[in-house]
This record gives sequence, structure tokens and C-alpha cells, in this order.
Amino acid sequence: MSSARVLRNNAVIGNSPGTTRETPADLLVVMLLTVVATAMILLPSTSGTIPRILFGLPLLIFLPGYALVSVAYTKSNSETSVLAGGRSSGDASPGRSIDGYTRIGLSIASSLAIVAMVAYLLNFTQFGIRPVPTLVAVSGLTIVLTVVAVWRRRSVSPAERFSVNVPAVRIRGPTGGQTLLNVVIVLGLVFALSATGYALSASSDQAGQESFTEFSLLSENETGEYVANGYPSELTSGEATEFAVGITNHEQVDHDYTVVVLLQRTDESGEILEREEVTRFQASVGEGQTEIVPHTVTPTSVTGEDVELVYLLYLDDPPASPTPENSYRDLRLHVFVSENVR
Repeated sequence: MSSARVLRNNAVIGNSPGTTRETPADLLVVMLLTVVATAMILLPSTSGTIPRILFGLPLLIFLPGYALVSVAYTKSNSETSVLAGGRSSGDASPGRSIDGYTRIGLSIASSLAIVAMVAYLLNFTQFGIRPVPTLVAVSGLTIVLTVVAVWRRRSVSPAERFSVNVPAVRIRGPTGGQTLLNVVIVLGLVFALSATGYALSASSDQAGQESFTEFSLLSENETGEYVANGYPSELTSGEATEFAVGITNHEQVDHDYTVVVLLQRTDESGEILEREEVTRFQASVGEGQTEIVPHTVTPTSVTGEDVELVYLLYLDDPPASPTPENSYRDLRLHVFVSENVR
């Protein structure tokens, strides 16, 4: 049995002659950091911690781009490279090799582009642009690109192959190196797929449990249906005008809502000059149910052109001075309120 020999920039482990298959150390580091970053993202206990930031930041600005660049550029530059540790290959093919500084710059630019593309595509799904689905999708894509980069780089001869000036692992034997690489790749892919499935499932559950209330202003059309258009635009002081609001409860529990209706007049800068409360009412809405509440609005003191009809929705009792700032939901409709000439 031959003992392990340390060669320049490489550790040799093995005991029998055979083919030597080198596993690129830089790509293994990319895969390892991606897996760790994904774990940090999914673990609730790491939320807001420094380790999550330290591992998550490279996933956003460097790792996916480095994997993509490694797929495109597999050969070492003909000139001495910062990343290549001073080794050179005089016959690198044009367009297939870049220097270290260019590789770093392209990695950062490509990472930002990949993250933006993933976020854009997720925007058309049920998950939307959310941190966890976005980062996990980027992680999965990074691992896939890394696997392709490993395969691409191993297809290049050792004399031309790009490598980083860090110890790489070589295993001598007919199938030893291939087996190790396959195990790493399979474990990485399984982890990425599992993490992606978990994140998407968790996001879906979270979306299904999100608590909110739909609040809409309605009017009755000619057929007696309530629709979200055709609102009265002119009111008369002292005369009642019919309106309606729709309340849909997605708060996971039944709720007794309170609606406060205001009329307010503002100046050109938006400053409130006059305000009056014209009515208020309550509505009990069951979970998952919609309640339409018809009512009338009768102006008394606020008149003029720059008038807003304001609806304020409260989950509990409203405060002494209801305003849009302290309400749960609010709706606004610009109206003209004329004085009653009778």
C-alpha cells in the first residue's frame, strides 16, 4: 500500500494506480456554502442573526454568478491569474478563458442578474416575491449550475483546466474519484430539492394562513347587484344618498367590525380644513364570509368641491377621534357636496 503523497497544491490519497479524477475545490466550496446558506435561511432560530447574513449575502451577490461563469469558462487564462495561483496555459481557447479579476466581476454581475430573474419569475407564481422562496430558488439553481460546471471543467484536460490555488482532493483508483464526486453531487441535489419543496410548502401554508380583511366601496346597479363602480359623485347637504360597503373576513376568526364614515374638505396641499362624521355602523362577519352593508350618507356641514368621503374600518371599537391613520382599512371617494337651496 502506497502512502499518501503531498504534491504541489494537491493532496493525493490512494493506494493503487489508475485514473486520477480531480474534484474542483472551488466548486465544492460553492456547493457547500450554498447548502449551509439554505439551511440558515430555513431555520427559524437563525432569523435576524449575523450567521444568516454572513452566509446569505454570498448567495445573493456571488455564488450563483460564480457557478454560471464556471459553466461558461472552464479553462485557465493564458496569463497569470489571481485565482489560478500563477499557473498558465498558453493554448487556452479564445472565449473559453478569462483572468481572475474578470471572473470575480462577472460572478457578481451575474449573481445580481440571476437573483433579479428568479424574483421576476416568482412574481408570476402564488408565492410572489418573498425572501424565503426567492433565496431557496436561487440556492437550487446555484447547485444545478455547480454540478454542470463540475462536469464541464472535468471534460477539459488538466493542462488547460482552470483551478484555484487551494488544495484539491485527488483520489487514485479506477472509480474512487468518480464515486466521491457522484455522492457529493447527489447529496447536493437531494438537499436542494428537499429545501425547495419545504420552502414552497411552508410559503404556501403561510399564504393560506395569512390574516386580512377585504374592504370595498360598492353601489347598486340597475339590476340590483352591488358592484365596485358607478358611485354617486355629487351629494347634497341635508339629503341622504345610498352607498354600500363590502367586508370579507379572512382573519381566521369571526369578527365584529365597526365602520366610521367621514366627510372632509381639504386644500390643495391636502391639509384638512373641515371634517364631520356622518354615520357609523357595525357588521358581524364570520370567517371566510362576506357581508354587504347598505347605508345612507347625509352631509350636514361640509360642502364644496374638494371633499372626500372617507370610510374607516376597525376590528374593534374605534378611538375617540377616528382618522385614516388609526384605522385598520380605509377607503376614499372624491365627491362634490352642494348646499341645499330649499
